[in-house]
Amino acid sequence: MKGKTKMSEKLDQYERLLGMDYKTAINSLLKKYGLAQDSYVINEKSYDKFLRGEIKHFIKSKKISRSNEGLYCHHICEDKYYNLSNEKAVFLQQLPFSTQAKGALVYCDLIEHAILHVLINPNDNPYSDPSRLIDNIKFWYIDENIPTDNWLQTCYTLSKLSTDEAKKIYTDLNSHN
Repeated sequence: MKGKTKMSEKLDQYERLLGMDYKTAINSLLKKYGLAQDSYVINEKSYDKFLRGEIKHFIKSKKISRSNEGLYCHHICEDKYYNLSNEKAVFLQQLPFSTQAKGALVYCDLIEHAILHVLINPNDNPYSDPSRLIDNIKFWYIDENIPTDNWLQTCYTLSKLSTDEAKKIYTDLNSHN
């Protein structure tokens, strides 16, 4: 790899991830970032109460956030269901707790998150629209709009690419989508 910059190696990693199928990409990210330490929602009992309409909101676990590291939490089951972090969508779908369990979560940076949503076949799940994540790549790295929120700055820094590299991955994501 002589002559390659650190950023080029990062782009290569993204391109390799984009070339994988969804399940392989998930396994790669689980290996890279490790397993979630807790479920997305605080516990199964309160989640079940939420699904029965006995409480209005599910309570997210504070232990799942890794935004201080620049990482997003992705629900692995989003290849089968939609919008698993959205209470209304979860309630309408009446999804089992297993979709929110710690074994159903994976961490990723912004670009990896966009890649995961691109790899979810839109024919199987039309609700897994990666356009918002892809647009963020353009907004941050191509249009050079650095976020102002501290946690978003950390996310920005972790997945930072040069403008040319961002244009390449942006194009590849859109053509793969």
